[in-house]
Amino acid sequence: MLGTAHLAQPGNYAAAGTIVTITQPPRQQRPALCDIGAYSALFAAPTYSSFLLSRWTRPAASRGAAFISELEAPGQPYNWLFRLSDIASGLAIVVTALGVFVLLEQQRRANLVAVLVACVGVGSLIDGTTTMSCAPSVDQRCAAAESTALGLLQQLNQLHTDSGLIGFLSAATGAVLLGMTLMVSSPRWGRLMIAIGLTIAATGLLDICLLLAGADIGTTERLRTLLTSAWLAAIGVALIRARPILTSAMHQRTSMTLQPRPR
Repeated sequence: MLGTAHLAQPGNYAAAGTIVTITQPPRQQRPALCDIGAYSALFAAPTYSSFLLSRWTRPAASRGAAFISELEAPGQPYNWLFRLSDIASGLAIVVTALGVFVLLEQQRRANLVAVLVACVGVGSLIDGTTTMSCAPSVDQRCAAAESTALGLLQQLNQLHTDSGLIGFLSAATGAVLLGMTLMVSSPRWGRLMIAIGLTIAATGLLDICLLLAGADIGTTERLRTLLTSAWLAAIGVALIRARPILTSAMHQRTSMTLQPRPR
């Protein structure tokens, strides 16, 4: 028999030949945190891909061949806009991580996935507060250094490069792990997240191959950024869909399950 009780603490209680199991209801803040995370993700999705605005800002660097970060370089038109977008999206993604944790709180991967989402936000924040040391699209010497394995390794001592690498790895891994976690409750959303994560990883690896070959990576880098934005948008929608479930659970009273006491 399932009944309702208003007992203060969760646990097992003995009464009238039965064992009463008390389950504590979810905290009331969860639906609100889910909403905040959802709207933050939906805000971060377009701002993360602010490079799309370069069509109207007409930067000096080629939009197709240049690194996205070159839009933020000193001397570029509206470089402040692109840097501000990175900072805004970074803050929003960090807040989104809180919503992801609420969504997955009962799952064993909740902490790891939330940390990975937050790392994407931190990477975007660092991107917006630092700049590239040189612009390969307009500096031949800089471009030559980008095309060697040694040159790529030397870039790892630059904070701007490290932030981009952290963001890429966190987005690819986070999307796959989030998808694996959602496969049980929502296989369709789980498969979508996994597909996005694997594609992000593939485009990142392709970027490295193109750099070593001396080819332009503008298209693949932009595709990877758009995929990350799509992942953020998917997180936002998933959080909105989860909101009614959390709200319903919040309004449920503490449940009391009656079982015969063992003799």
